[in-house]
Amino acid sequence: MAVSRWQIRVLLLIMLLPIHVSYGQAASGLYFPPPGETLSQQFVVTAPEVGLAPGLVSDLEAVITAGRWALWRHGYLVHVAGDFNATTEVKSVRKTIHAATVGAALQRGLIPSLDQLVSVWNPELAGFDADATWFHVLTQTSAFDEPTLPPGSLWAYSDANPLQLNRALARVFGRTDYTDNYDSVIATALFDAIGAQGWSTSAVADGIRFILDLEDLGRVGLLLVANGVWDGNQLLPDGFVDELRSKQTYGIAPNYDNANDGRTELLVEDFPESPYGLMTWVNTDRDLYPDADGTWAVAVGVGGHFLAFDTASGVVFAIEDGSFAPLAGNPPGWPTPVRVAVETIQRNITGTNPLVVVDTSPPAAPDPVTAIATGQSIGLTWSAGSDPDSGVSAYAIYRGTAPGGAKERIGQVAGSQLTFQDSQTSANTTYFYHVTTINGVGLESLPSGEVFATTADP
Repeated sequence: MAVSRWQIRVLLLIMLLPIHVSYGQAASGLYFPPPGETLSQQFVVTAPEVGLAPGLVSDLEAVITAGRWALWRHGYLVHVAGDFNATTEVKSVRKTIHAATVGAALQRGLIPSLDQLVSVWNPELAGFDADATWFHVLTQTSAFDEPTLPPGSLWAYSDANPLQLNRALARVFGRTDYTDNYDSVIATALFDAIGAQGWSTSAVADGIRFILDLEDLGRVGLLLVANGVWDGNQLLPDGFVDELRSKQTYGIAPNYDNANDGRTELLVEDFPESPYGLMTWVNTDRDLYPDADGTWAVAVGVGGHFLAFDTASGVVFAIEDGSFAPLAGNPPGWPTPVRVAVETIQRNITGTNPLVVVDTSPPAAPDPVTAIATGQSIGLTWSAGSDPDSGVSAYAIYRGTAPGGAKERIGQVAGSQLTFQDSQTSANTTYFYHVTTINGVGLESLPSGEVFATTADP
Protein backbone atom coordinates (compact mmCIF):
# COMPACT_ATOMS: atom_id res chain seq x y z
CA MET A 1 0.00 0.00 0.00
CA ALA A 2 1.42 3.42 -0.94
CA VAL A 3 2.01 5.83 1.92
CA SER A 4 1.66 9.54 1.23
CA ARG A 5 4.23 12.14 2.23
CA TRP A 6 1.67 13.61 4.68
CA GLN A 7 1.05 10.20 6.29
CA ILE A 8 4.78 9.77 6.78
CA ARG A 9 4.91 13.21 8.39
CA VAL A 10 2.09 12.37 10.79
CA LEU A 11 3.77 9.11 11.80
CA LEU A 12 7.03 10.90 12.41
CA LEU A 13 5.34 13.58 14.49
CA ILE A 14 3.65 10.94 16.64
CA MET A 15 7.04 9.36 17.34
CA LEU A 16 8.74 12.64 18.21
CA LEU A 17 9.38 13.36 21.86
CA PRO A 18 8.22 16.79 23.14
CA ILE A 19 10.58 19.51 24.29
CA HIS A 20 10.62 22.96 25.86
CA VAL A 21 10.80 26.38 24.22
CA SER A 22 11.18 29.80 25.77
CA TYR A 23 8.83 32.01 27.78
CA GLY A 24 7.16 29.22 29.70
CA GLN A 25 5.67 27.67 26.58
CA ALA A 26 6.49 24.13 25.68
CA ALA A 27 5.93 22.28 22.47
CA SER A 28 5.78 18.83 20.95
CA GLY A 29 6.41 18.04 17.32
CA LEU A 30 9.90 19.44 16.83
CA TYR A 31 11.97 17.39 14.41
CA PHE A 32 15.32 16.13 15.69
CA PRO A 33 17.26 14.65 12.76
CA PRO A 34 18.87 11.27 13.43
CA PRO A 35 22.69 11.12 13.49
CA GLY A 36 24.09 11.59 10.04
CA GLU A 37 25.80 13.82 7.57
CA THR A 38 23.51 14.10 4.56
CA LEU A 39 20.35 15.88 3.48
CA SER A 40 18.56 12.53 3.74
CA GLN A 41 18.53 12.97 7.54
CA GLN A 42 16.57 16.21 7.25
CA PHE A 43 12.79 16.70 7.19
CA VAL A 44 12.27 19.06 4.25
CA VAL A 45 9.19 21.31 4.19
CA THR A 46 7.96 24.38 2.40
CA ALA A 47 7.89 27.71 4.21
CA PRO A 48 4.06 27.85 4.57
CA GLU A 49 4.02 24.35 6.11
CA VAL A 50 5.87 25.75 9.16
CA GLY A 51 4.15 29.13 9.45
CA LEU A 52 6.46 31.17 7.22
CA ALA A 53 5.45 33.31 4.24
CA PRO A 54 5.74 31.64 0.81
CA GLY A 55 8.00 34.44 -0.43
CA LEU A 56 10.56 34.11 2.39
CA VAL A 57 13.18 32.18 0.43
CA SER A 58 13.10 34.57 -2.53
CA ASP A 59 13.25 37.52 -0.12
CA LEU A 60 16.37 36.04 1.49
CA GLU A 61 17.92 35.32 -1.90
CA ALA A 62 17.52 39.01 -2.69
CA VAL A 63 19.60 40.12 0.32
CA ILE A 64 22.19 37.30 0.53
CA THR A 65 24.89 38.08 -2.02
CA ALA A 66 27.23 35.13 -1.41
CA GLY A 67 27.64 31.99 0.66
CA ARG A 68 26.10 28.64 1.50
CA TRP A 69 23.09 28.90 3.77
CA ALA A 70 20.21 26.98 5.28
CA LEU A 71 17.02 27.82 7.15
CA TRP A 72 15.05 25.71 9.64
CA ARG A 73 12.03 26.19 11.86
CA HIS A 74 11.76 23.88 14.88
CA GLY A 75 14.12 21.47 13.14
CA TYR A 76 12.24 21.35 9.82
CA LEU A 77 14.49 22.29 6.91
CA VAL A 78 12.93 25.02 4.78
CA HIS A 79 15.75 25.74 2.32
CA VAL A 80 19.39 25.03 1.50
CA ALA A 81 21.52 27.10 -0.86
CA GLY A 82 24.86 25.56 -1.79
CA ASP A 83 26.63 22.43 -0.54
CA PHE A 84 24.94 21.36 2.70
CA ASN A 85 27.91 19.27 3.83
CA ALA A 86 30.90 21.33 2.71
CA THR A 87 32.96 22.11 5.81
CA THR A 88 34.82 25.25 6.75
CA GLU A 89 36.44 26.76 9.81
CA VAL A 90 33.66 28.88 11.28
CA LYS A 91 35.92 31.24 13.24
CA SER A 92 34.24 32.83 16.28
CA VAL A 93 30.96 31.01 15.79
CA ARG A 94 32.91 28.58 17.98
CA LYS A 95 32.32 30.82 21.00
CA THR A 96 28.60 30.04 21.23
CA ILE A 97 29.44 26.32 21.03
CA HIS A 98 32.01 26.77 23.81
CA ALA A 99 29.34 28.45 25.93
CA ALA A 100 26.99 25.53 25.32
CA THR A 101 29.77 23.17 26.41
CA VAL A 102 29.90 25.00 29.74
CA GLY A 103 26.15 24.45 29.97
CA ALA A 104 26.69 20.74 29.40
CA ALA A 105 29.25 20.69 32.23
CA LEU A 106 26.70 22.38 34.51
CA GLN A 107 24.00 19.90 33.56
CA ARG A 108 26.33 16.97 34.35
CA GLY A 109 27.27 18.47 37.72
CA LEU A 110 30.93 18.80 36.71
CA ILE A 111 30.94 22.46 37.77
CA PRO A 112 28.62 23.84 40.47
CA SER A 113 27.65 27.18 38.92
CA LEU A 114 28.85 29.98 36.66
CA ASP A 115 30.06 31.73 39.83
CA GLN A 116 32.86 29.20 40.31
CA LEU A 117 36.36 30.63 39.80
CA VAL A 118 37.98 29.44 36.59
CA SER A 119 41.26 29.35 38.52
CA VAL A 120 39.93 26.24 40.30
CA TRP A 121 40.70 24.51 37.00
CA ASN A 122 43.38 26.88 35.67
CA PRO A 123 45.64 27.42 38.70
CA GLU A 124 48.18 29.21 36.53
CA LEU A 125 45.92 32.29 36.57
CA ALA A 126 47.30 34.92 38.95
CA GLY A 127 46.49 38.41 40.23
CA PHE A 128 43.08 39.75 39.27
CA ASP A 129 42.87 37.04 36.61
CA ALA A 130 42.52 34.42 39.35
CA ASP A 131 39.27 36.11 40.45
CA ALA A 132 37.51 35.56 37.10
CA THR A 133 34.50 33.25 37.19
CA TRP A 134 32.96 31.21 34.41
CA PHE A 135 30.41 34.01 34.07
CA HIS A 136 33.14 36.64 33.58
CA VAL A 137 34.83 34.57 30.89
CA LEU A 138 31.59 33.72 29.09
CA THR A 139 30.47 37.36 29.05
CA GLN A 140 33.95 38.62 28.05
CA THR A 141 34.13 40.74 31.19
CA SER A 142 37.17 38.93 32.65
CA ALA A 143 39.53 41.86 31.86
CA PHE A 144 42.29 39.31 31.17
CA ASP A 145 44.06 41.84 28.93
CA GLU A 146 43.98 44.54 31.63
CA PRO A 147 46.11 43.38 34.58
CA THR A 148 45.17 46.42 36.70
CA LEU A 149 41.41 45.86 36.38
CA PRO A 150 39.31 43.32 38.30
CA PRO A 151 36.87 41.02 36.51
CA GLY A 152 33.49 42.56 35.83
CA SER A 153 34.82 46.10 35.35
CA LEU A 154 35.23 46.10 31.54
CA TRP A 155 33.76 44.33 28.52
CA ALA A 156 36.35 43.52 25.87
CA TYR A 157 36.22 40.98 23.07
CA SER A 158 39.41 39.00 23.60
CA ASP A 159 41.03 35.77 22.48
CA ALA A 160 42.17 35.31 26.07
CA ASN A 161 38.62 34.31 27.03
CA PRO A 162 38.12 31.29 24.75
CA LEU A 163 41.68 30.19 25.50
CA GLN A 164 41.07 30.06 29.26
CA LEU A 165 37.59 28.64 28.69
CA ASN A 166 38.89 25.77 26.55
CA ARG A 167 41.72 25.06 28.96
CA ALA A 168 39.30 24.85 31.89
CA LEU A 169 36.69 22.83 29.98
CA ALA A 170 39.31 20.29 28.91
CA ARG A 171 40.21 19.74 32.55
CA VAL A 172 36.58 19.62 33.66
CA PHE A 173 36.03 16.77 31.20
CA GLY A 174 39.14 14.89 32.32
CA ARG A 175 41.84 16.07 29.88
CA THR A 176 45.13 17.73 30.85
CA ASP A 177 44.71 20.76 28.57
CA TYR A 178 42.82 21.82 25.47
CA THR A 179 45.58 20.33 23.31
CA ASP A 180 44.86 16.90 24.83
CA ASN A 181 42.19 15.32 22.58
CA TYR A 182 39.57 18.06 22.81
CA ASP A 183 37.51 16.09 20.29
CA SER A 184 36.56 13.79 23.17
CA VAL A 185 35.38 16.81 25.18
CA ILE A 186 33.00 18.22 22.58
CA ALA A 187 31.82 14.76 21.53
CA THR A 188 30.99 13.81 25.11
CA ALA A 189 29.45 17.16 26.00
CA LEU A 190 27.33 17.84 22.91
CA PHE A 191 28.12 16.50 19.47
CA ASP A 192 27.47 12.78 20.04
CA ALA A 193 24.11 13.55 21.66
CA ILE A 194 22.92 15.82 18.82
CA GLY A 195 24.14 13.45 16.12
CA ALA A 196 26.75 15.75 14.59
CA GLN A 197 29.18 13.92 12.32
CA GLY A 198 31.91 14.96 9.91
CA TRP A 199 33.11 17.81 12.12
CA SER A 200 36.69 18.34 13.25
CA THR A 201 38.63 20.64 15.55
CA SER A 202 42.00 22.31 15.61
CA ALA A 203 43.91 23.43 18.70
CA VAL A 204 45.56 26.80 18.08
CA ALA A 205 47.08 29.54 20.21
CA ASP A 206 43.69 31.03 21.14
CA GLY A 207 41.96 27.74 21.93
CA ILE A 208 39.81 25.29 19.99
CA ARG A 209 38.45 26.04 16.55
CA PHE A 210 35.70 24.10 14.77
CA ILE A 211 35.48 22.93 11.18
CA LEU A 212 31.76 22.47 10.53
CA ASP A 213 29.17 22.26 7.78
CA LEU A 214 25.69 23.74 7.59
CA GLU A 215 24.19 20.55 9.00
CA ASP A 216 26.36 20.80 12.13
CA LEU A 217 25.37 24.44 12.63
CA GLY A 218 21.71 23.55 12.20
CA ARG A 219 21.95 20.89 14.90
CA VAL A 220 23.57 23.36 17.30
CA GLY A 221 20.90 25.93 16.51
CA LEU A 222 18.10 23.43 17.08
CA LEU A 223 19.55 22.50 20.48
CA LEU A 224 19.46 26.18 21.42
CA VAL A 225 15.91 26.92 20.25
CA ALA A 226 14.86 23.72 22.05
CA ASN A 227 16.14 25.18 25.33
CA GLY A 228 19.02 22.72 25.59
CA VAL A 229 16.91 19.58 25.12
CA TRP A 230 17.62 17.14 22.31
CA ASP A 231 14.91 14.61 21.58
CA GLY A 232 13.90 14.41 25.25
CA ASN A 233 17.47 14.45 26.57
CA GLN A 234 18.26 17.54 28.68
CA LEU A 235 21.82 18.48 27.63
CA LEU A 236 21.86 22.03 29.04
CA PRO A 237 20.26 23.21 32.29
CA ASP A 238 16.75 24.58 32.04
CA GLY A 239 17.08 28.36 31.62
CA PHE A 240 20.69 28.26 30.43
CA VAL A 241 19.81 29.13 26.84
CA ASP A 242 17.74 32.09 28.00
CA GLU A 243 20.81 33.32 29.86
CA LEU A 244 23.05 32.68 26.85
CA ARG A 245 20.88 34.67 24.46
CA SER A 246 20.08 37.55 26.87
CA LYS A 247 22.17 40.65 27.45
CA GLN A 248 24.56 40.25 30.41
CA THR A 249 26.55 43.48 30.13
CA TYR A 250 24.32 46.13 31.69
CA GLY A 251 26.32 48.83 33.46
CA ILE A 252 29.69 47.63 32.13
CA ALA A 253 31.80 49.92 29.94
CA PRO A 254 32.84 48.36 26.60
CA ASN A 255 36.20 48.39 24.86
CA TYR A 256 35.40 47.80 21.19
CA ASP A 257 39.02 48.18 20.10
CA ASN A 258 40.80 45.55 22.17
CA ALA A 259 44.18 44.64 20.73
CA ASN A 260 43.80 40.90 21.43
CA ASP A 261 41.74 40.22 18.29
CA GLY A 262 38.93 42.36 19.65
CA ARG A 263 38.55 45.24 17.20
CA THR A 264 34.84 44.65 16.68
CA GLU A 265 34.13 47.80 14.61
CA LEU A 266 31.22 48.63 16.93
CA LEU A 267 30.94 52.23 18.10
CA VAL A 268 30.10 53.35 21.64
CA GLU A 269 27.66 55.93 20.31
CA ASP A 270 25.68 53.10 18.70
CA PHE A 271 26.07 50.59 21.55
CA PRO A 272 26.92 52.22 24.92
CA GLU A 273 26.88 48.70 26.37
CA SER A 274 27.91 45.65 24.41
CA PRO A 275 24.92 43.62 23.10
CA TYR A 276 26.37 40.42 24.48
CA GLY A 277 25.14 37.37 26.35
CA LEU A 278 27.21 34.23 26.99
CA MET A 279 29.78 34.16 24.18
CA THR A 280 26.93 35.23 21.88
CA TRP A 281 25.73 38.51 20.37
CA VAL A 282 22.16 39.26 21.45
CA ASN A 283 19.23 41.47 20.49
CA THR A 284 17.69 41.85 23.96
CA ASP A 285 17.41 45.64 23.68
CA ARG A 286 16.55 45.42 19.96
CA ASP A 287 19.56 47.57 19.18
CA LEU A 288 21.35 45.12 16.89
CA TYR A 289 18.28 44.22 14.83
CA PRO A 290 15.58 46.83 15.59
CA ASP A 291 12.92 45.28 13.37
CA ALA A 292 13.34 41.80 14.88
CA ASP A 293 12.21 40.43 18.22
CA GLY A 294 14.45 40.71 21.26
CA THR A 295 14.72 36.91 21.42
CA TRP A 296 17.08 36.71 18.45
CA ALA A 297 20.77 35.99 19.04
CA VAL A 298 23.67 35.29 16.71
CA ALA A 299 27.05 33.59 16.73
CA VAL A 300 29.44 35.53 14.50
CA GLY A 301 32.65 34.46 12.77
CA VAL A 302 34.78 36.74 10.64
CA GLY A 303 34.59 35.89 6.95
CA GLY A 304 30.82 35.67 6.74
CA HIS A 305 30.01 32.86 9.18
CA PHE A 306 26.80 33.33 11.16
CA LEU A 307 24.44 31.18 13.20
CA ALA A 308 21.32 33.21 14.00
CA PHE A 309 18.55 31.72 16.12
CA ASP A 310 15.30 32.87 17.69
CA THR A 311 14.06 31.00 20.73
CA ALA A 312 10.57 32.49 20.42
CA SER A 313 9.83 31.42 16.84
CA GLY A 314 12.12 28.38 16.64
CA VAL A 315 13.90 29.73 13.54
CA VAL A 316 17.54 28.85 12.87
CA PHE A 317 19.54 30.48 10.06
CA ALA A 318 23.10 29.37 9.26
CA ILE A 319 25.43 30.76 6.63
CA GLU A 320 29.06 30.07 5.80
CA ASP A 321 31.34 32.28 3.70
CA GLY A 322 28.41 34.63 3.30
CA SER A 323 27.83 38.29 2.55
CA PHE A 324 24.76 40.50 2.51
CA ALA A 325 23.34 43.48 0.68
CA PRO A 326 23.98 46.74 2.54
CA LEU A 327 21.15 48.10 4.67
CA ALA A 328 20.65 51.85 4.92
CA GLY A 329 21.32 53.12 8.44
CA ASN A 330 22.88 49.87 9.63
CA PRO A 331 25.71 50.73 12.07
CA PRO A 332 29.15 49.19 11.59
CA GLY A 333 30.27 46.18 13.56
CA TRP A 334 30.90 42.46 13.33
CA PRO A 335 27.36 41.30 14.26
CA THR A 336 25.48 43.87 12.14
CA PRO A 337 25.76 42.61 8.51
CA VAL A 338 23.37 39.68 9.14
CA ARG A 339 20.70 42.15 10.29
CA VAL A 340 19.16 42.35 6.82
CA ALA A 341 18.62 38.56 6.81
CA VAL A 342 17.32 38.40 10.39
CA GLU A 343 14.82 41.18 9.81
CA THR A 344 13.76 39.61 6.52
CA ILE A 345 13.00 36.36 8.32
CA GLN A 346 11.13 38.20 11.08
CA ARG A 347 8.87 39.93 8.55
CA ASN A 348 8.04 36.57 6.99
CA ILE A 349 6.95 34.77 10.16
CA THR A 350 3.22 34.57 9.58
CA GLY A 351 2.22 32.71 12.74
CA THR A 352 2.90 29.66 14.83
CA ASN A 353 4.32 26.51 13.32
CA PRO A 354 1.30 24.23 12.67
CA LEU A 355 3.53 21.17 13.04
CA VAL A 356 4.29 22.14 16.65
CA VAL A 357 1.75 21.83 19.43
CA VAL A 358 2.07 24.05 22.51
CA ASP A 359 1.70 22.28 25.86
CA THR A 360 0.89 24.59 28.79
CA SER A 361 -0.36 21.99 31.29
CA PRO A 362 2.07 21.10 34.11
CA PRO A 363 2.41 17.47 35.21
CA ALA A 364 1.02 15.90 38.37
CA ALA A 365 3.21 15.99 41.48
CA PRO A 366 4.87 12.80 42.77
CA ASP A 367 2.82 11.81 45.84
CA PRO A 368 3.36 10.33 48.31
CA VAL A 369 7.00 11.04 49.20
CA THR A 370 8.81 9.41 52.12
CA ALA A 371 12.01 10.41 53.88
CA ILE A 372 14.10 8.02 56.02
CA ALA A 373 17.32 8.96 57.81
CA THR A 374 20.13 6.44 58.04
CA GLY A 375 22.93 7.87 60.10
CA GLN A 376 23.77 11.25 58.61
CA SER A 377 22.20 10.51 55.23
CA ILE A 378 18.53 10.85 54.25
CA GLY A 379 16.90 8.73 51.58
CA LEU A 380 13.84 9.90 49.68
CA THR A 381 11.41 7.74 47.74
CA TRP A 382 8.22 8.69 45.94
CA SER A 383 5.44 7.44 43.73
CA ALA A 384 5.68 8.41 40.09
CA GLY A 385 4.25 11.68 38.85
CA SER A 386 2.37 11.72 35.57
CA ASP A 387 1.74 13.75 32.44
CA PRO A 388 -0.55 12.25 29.78
CA ASP A 389 0.54 14.73 27.11
CA SER A 390 4.31 15.12 27.40
CA GLY A 391 5.44 12.36 29.73
CA VAL A 392 7.78 12.66 32.70
CA SER A 393 11.43 13.52 32.03
CA ALA A 394 12.78 14.27 35.53
CA TYR A 395 12.13 14.90 39.21
CA ALA A 396 13.52 17.87 41.15
CA ILE A 397 14.33 17.60 44.85
CA TYR A 398 14.03 20.59 47.20
CA ARG A 399 15.25 20.92 50.79
CA GLY A 400 14.81 23.38 53.67
CA THR A 401 15.39 23.52 57.40
CA ALA A 402 12.02 24.83 58.61
CA PRO A 403 8.55 23.30 58.28
CA GLY A 404 6.67 25.03 55.48
CA GLY A 405 9.64 27.29 54.87
CA ALA A 406 11.64 28.17 51.77
CA LYS A 407 13.41 25.31 50.05
CA GLU A 408 16.36 25.17 47.67
CA ARG A 409 16.67 22.73 44.79
CA ILE A 410 19.43 20.27 45.73
CA GLY A 411 19.17 17.75 42.95
CA GLN A 412 17.43 16.41 39.87
CA VAL A 413 17.09 12.80 38.73
CA ALA A 414 15.81 11.15 35.58
CA GLY A 415 12.12 10.45 35.20
CA SER A 416 12.77 6.72 35.49
CA GLN A 417 14.27 7.15 38.99
CA LEU A 418 12.05 7.33 42.06
CA THR A 419 14.72 7.70 44.75
CA PHE A 420 17.28 10.27 45.90
CA GLN A 421 19.99 10.05 48.55
CA ASP A 422 20.87 13.29 50.33
CA SER A 423 24.31 12.95 51.89
CA GLN A 424 25.15 16.66 52.00
CA THR A 425 23.78 17.03 55.52
CA SER A 426 24.86 17.97 59.04
CA ALA A 427 24.53 15.77 62.11
CA ASN A 428 21.48 15.96 64.38
CA THR A 429 19.57 18.23 61.98
CA THR A 430 16.01 18.02 60.73
CA TYR A 431 15.54 18.59 57.01
CA PHE A 432 12.25 19.22 55.17
CA TYR A 433 11.75 18.13 51.57
CA HIS A 434 9.39 18.22 48.66
CA VAL A 435 9.72 16.78 45.16
CA THR A 436 8.34 18.05 41.85
CA THR A 437 7.72 16.39 38.50
CA ILE A 438 9.23 17.87 35.31
CA ASN A 439 7.49 16.83 32.13
CA GLY A 440 8.99 16.17 28.72
CA VAL A 441 8.68 19.80 27.71
CA GLY A 442 10.23 21.28 30.84
CA LEU A 443 7.10 22.29 32.76
CA GLU A 444 7.27 21.68 36.51
CA SER A 445 4.48 20.46 38.78
CA LEU A 446 3.35 21.89 42.06
CA PRO A 447 5.39 20.54 44.98
CA SER A 448 4.56 17.23 46.59
CA GLY A 449 3.52 17.09 50.20
CA GLU A 450 6.30 18.06 52.60
CA VAL A 451 8.22 15.31 54.39
CA PHE A 452 11.05 15.47 56.92
CA ALA A 453 13.69 13.39 58.62
CA THR A 454 16.38 14.02 61.24
CA THR A 455 19.98 12.95 60.88
CA ALA A 456 21.74 11.10 63.69
CA ASP A 457 24.43 12.34 66.02
CA PRO A 458 27.97 11.99 64.68
